[in-house]
Amino acid sequence: MDKTIRHVGVDAGMIIVADSSIIQKNKDREQENKHIFKLPPGTYRVTYEIPYAWNGRCTGQGKLIVTSGKVIVTDPCYIIGRLSENEEPDLWIEWLRKVYANWDSVAKNHNESLYLNQTYLENQGFIIIDTMGGDGTYTVKLNIEK
Repeated sequence: MDKTIRHVGVDAGMIIVADSSIIQKNKDREQENKHIFKLPPGTYRVTYEIPYAWNGRCTGQGKLIVTSGKVIVTDPCYIIGRLSENEEPDLWIEWLRKVYANWDSVAKNHNESLYLNQTYLENQGFIIIDTMGGDGTYTVKLNIEK
């Protein structure tokens, strides 16, 4: 199955393709910049392409586990985060520590590249696209195979 999602806004430098159950309730962001489509529950191999990005054409693949029957494509900063400024801990930073294998080292030293924790992504069954080269609005083409 091929699916094209247009106008995916990016403010944190990445796009997530995941089961919609990943959404953490955040009243300020609940309706913000989300693209959701139906897909029967199951495990899928997804190949993605962003034809035009700051770094040129971006491609890759990953495993997608669908349990809810709905898939979300968005910048994860819109769906993962703290509910208020006073709430601890910051769910966004905790989540980044899981997604990027070397998050703490990069946050401290600022002199190395981030590396996705592919084992974590495979086990969780979602895909992170972070090779666009910057924020913006992108078209994401997905080829989804069971």
